[in-house]
Amino acid sequence: MDNLTRFDKADSDKKEEYLKQFKEARRVVLKVGRKEDIKAMNEIKKELMKKGYEP
Repeated sequence: MDNLTRFDKADSDKKEEYLKQFKEARRVVLKVGRKEDIKAMNEIKKELMKKGYEP
């Protein structure tokens, strides 16, 4: 998720947009993704949670 690198600099509206995009992408990856894809999405989720967000 390229947006993760921009997340800290984004305003609150953009952060909400990034979180929505992440949630949708994660939903799809959990259904049809490979193990590597799922692992990557879990790592992104952990990073977002460290920043205080619940994706």
